[in-house]
Amino acid sequence: MITKDNKNIPARVWYYLLDWNEQDDWQTLRKVYEVDKLRDLDYIDVIQLFQKASSKDILEMDLNR
Repeated sequence: MITKDNKNIPARVWYYLLDWNEQDDWQTLRKVYEVDKLRDLDYIDVIQLFQKASSKDILEMDLNR
């Protein structure tokens, strides 16, 4: 999968973010990055979004223990 600035992202990260954005109703992507699609993000933005998404998932998992 390729970012806006032509960098490769591993497919497993891309699909994780697609799934996470569906659960988030694409709100974080729209509010924070002002885009509607993952492919409109540059490499650094994808990394930051992945960090946000995985951190939120880890917090949710911890709350469900």
